[in-house]
Amino acid sequence: MDRNSVIGLILIGLLVVVYSYFTAPTAEQRAAMQHQHDSLVTVHTREKHLQDSLALIGANKPVATSDTTQIADSTKTEMLKEQLGAFAAVAEGTEQFSTLENDLFKITFTNKGARFISGTEKI
Repeated sequence: MDRNSVIGLILIGLLVVVYSYFTAPTAEQRAAMQHQHDSLVTVHTREKHLQDSLALIGANKPVATSDTTQIADSTKTEMLKEQLGAFAAVAEGTEQFSTLENDLFKITFTNKGARFISGTEKI
């Protein structure tokens, strides 16, 4: 290595050290980040305990799934809310198909998740 290469590497190293020093978080910022991390850990722990408790409670309940047994609409709605949360309303209803068509192609979608059903190209 010649003298210019050594000087260049030393300057690059110096730039990295100076950049790290000036962009390091302050003590207040580190304390705020630690507080946020601790809060998230606490929330996730509580949610985990709640899910475990609900799973234990749900495991102890006998659920009739026979075809001859009719489940009341309100019970079915509550079961969907427990399983799907905010998306329970989307799970109900009938599946409908929508067709998008122009002079080049024809595509069919379903209203359940906007899934692609079929597509054809017009020639």
